[in-house]
Amino acid sequence: MTSPGKIIVIGAGTVGSHISYLLARENHEVVVIDSDPARLDQLSNTLDVQTLTGHGGDPSVLLNAGVEGAQLVLAMTNDDETNLLCGFTAKQLGAEMCVVRTRSPWYLDRSVIDLHEKLGIDRILNPEELTALEIVRFLTDPDSLALARFAHGKVQLRTLTLDADSSFVGKQVKDCRMPEGTLLAALSHEGKVEIPRGGTVLNEGAKVTVIGKPEVLGEAQRLMHAPTQSIHSVTIGGGGITGLFLAEMLQGRDFAVKLIESNAERCEYLSERLDNVQIIHGDITDHGILKEERVANANVFIGVSGDDENNLMACLLASELGVKQTVANIARPAYANLVGKFGISLAVSPRHVIAERILTMVGRGKVQAVTLLENGKIEVVELVAGHGSAFVGSPLAELKLPEGGLIATIVHLGEVTVPRGHHVIEPGDTVIALGLARAMDKIEAGFQGH
Repeated sequence: MTSPGKIIVIGAGTVGSHISYLLARENHEVVVIDSDPARLDQLSNTLDVQTLTGHGGDPSVLLNAGVEGAQLVLAMTNDDETNLLCGFTAKQLGAEMCVVRTRSPWYLDRSVIDLHEKLGIDRILNPEELTALEIVRFLTDPDSLALARFAHGKVQLRTLTLDADSSFVGKQVKDCRMPEGTLLAALSHEGKVEIPRGGTVLNEGAKVTVIGKPEVLGEAQRLMHAPTQSIHSVTIGGGGITGLFLAEMLQGRDFAVKLIESNAERCEYLSERLDNVQIIHGDITDHGILKEERVANANVFIGVSGDDENNLMACLLASELGVKQTVANIARPAYANLVGKFGISLAVSPRHVIAERILTMVGRGKVQAVTLLENGKIEVVELVAGHGSAFVGSPLAELKLPEGGLIATIVHLGEVTVPRGHHVIEPGDTVIALGLARAMDKIEAGFQGH
């Protein structure tokens, strides 16, 4: 797919590098700025991107990167103030759109100072807030490892784990009777990710992605595996920014919430900010503390401290004590593959949730929304079919869809259809397409039109 404009990424850390990888994979023209030449050397050796050494807030560096008329500037360093300066400077120099990453909660508060307006920044993304929102989505449906909504809620996606009680275990996909209006769209098992065919066998422990009408997905979920108990009690491990955001989101809902934090001063601050949350001073990796505070009574334990190892360890200890569902906030990519081995129900990555938001705003033609699954190996996109699109006006069976990609649902005049070969996409239809990353460029290109 041809890129509509240059994208400048400031910061080659974990988040910036991941976003640069996703953008470069989609053939965008990407320039990465960082003050550390070693980071840039490592990046340029693995990605097809331009690199530039310097401070992202330096006008001369930005001009050298081609900021004038750049489609998008992403300030993704680990320093909030640096990002705000970079976004302001880039906007003043003529960038079309600037998106800034900040971690401090007060930068999101527009009641006193609206930084969007004062600095001309188009979007401020807080990874901690986005991570907390992702966890809340999980808590509303604990059986689902991923939950996404499309077409104004008319289409929903859920990723489920097939347990030993599932009636689908051992069957081929073609023999699994899915409810009308749902589709078994993607499969992940033992590190292999695929778009299943009729002859694909479903194994115990596989993660299955189902998409379709929300009102019938519950029935599909019950068919696929034994439902777990509903969530009433939540223990949050870590009272940092993510823990605070999460507790604030949960305290007004029907949850009994307990939060464990190791810093005494932070506990006092949390007690002042949170009304209906029990604050405990203690170490989340201390087995004795978790046992003393009866963490085993919680339906879910959520490790959201600033340390990946502590989050993983706390989740393991909570599971050992009898907690059925555990969630870990994992920042380092290297730990992503450990989650399944540790038996953790859900891992949430700040770089992952930010990437989803950014991919929706980078001018991907008719794309309205993007959801990433399996650490970015599968993309789910919501598109609007335009006049002149190669995929409009012909039965799906005649379309040359790339291997590893599919049209999962079509929304026509408000009605949702899980299509078959005879269905035809019409101009203005909302289409949810799903596939392996390598196939999605071709699918998106097929929807280009006017």
